[in-house]
Amino acid sequence: MVKLRQKEWLTIPDAVRYLTDIVQGPAITEADIIQYALDKELTICVRINVWTENCFPYGELHLEESSVDEFYLKPETVLQTRHFSYKNQRYFTVYDDETNLIPGIYDIANDPDSIEIISELWVGLTEGVMDKAGQAFSNPPSLMNGAGQAVRFCKYLNLIDVKHNLSVRIPDYRIPQNSYFVVRKSEIDALLEPTAKAPEKTTLTTKEKKTYLKVIRALCNEHKDIDLNQHSTAATQLIAMADTLGLSIPSKRTLEALLKEARDLEG
Repeated sequence: MVKLRQKEWLTIPDAVRYLTDIVQGPAITEADIIQYALDKELTICVRINVWTENCFPYGELHLEESSVDEFYLKPETVLQTRHFSYKNQRYFTVYDDETNLIPGIYDIANDPDSIEIISELWVGLTEGVMDKAGQAFSNPPSLMNGAGQAVRFCKYLNLIDVKHNLSVRIPDYRIPQNSYFVVRKSEIDALLEPTAKAPEKTTLTTKEKKTYLKVIRALCNEHKDIDLNQHSTAATQLIAMADTLGLSIPSKRTLEALLKEARDLEG
C-alpha cells in the first residue's frame, strides 16, 4: 500500500482534528493550540500565500551570545537592531536592508507585539468571535495628527525565515489578507507525551534459572501432597493453589516443563 507523505504544517483547525484523533481526554480546541504558543511550548507560524506589495527591513538571525558591535561595520548606514525570544532562546537581528516577502511559512518570534497578537487570537477563539482558520490580521484604524497626516497604530511582528536564517520586521496590517496562522506538524508531535514502553523481556542466566528451579523444588518437597515425579498432576495442584491466591499461571504445559526441570536438577 502506498502512503501519502505527511504534511509539514497544519492549520489550527487541522491541528485540532489531528490531536483529537490520537489523544485521550478532554476535547482539544483551537484556543488550546494558541495557549501552547502563549506558554512557549509551540511556535505559531504565518502562512503567506502571495508576494507582499511592500518591502520590509530584514537581517540575519543571531544568538545573543554574539556581539552586536561586530555588525556595525558601516557607521554611515542607519541600522536598526531588535532583540526577541524565539524557541526559548534570545536572538537579535540588525536590520540593514529591505525585502518583500515571498509566499511561504514564517515562524513568529516571541516579542511583545507578537504575543499580544496571539493573545488576541486566543481571546477571540475562546469567545467565539474570531475566524477559526486564523485569518486574524486586519487593518487598524487611522487617526489624523495635527498636520493633517494619517497616523496608523499597529503592531510589528518579527517573522523568521527558517530556511534562510533571516528575520523580517513587518507591521501586522501589511500581512496579506488571505494569510493565516499555521503550526508545524513536528511541533504538534512534540507536544505528545511519549507512550510508556512495554517492559522488555529479560532472559535469565543459567545460574539464575538454576536458583529458581532449586527454590521451586524445595517448596514442592515441603508440600507433601505435591509429587514432582507426577509433574502433570503437580502442575494442576499448583494452578489450583495459585487461583485461590488470585494469581494467574498462563500455561500448564510451561509449568509442567519447569517442574520436570526442577525434579531432574542436579545439586
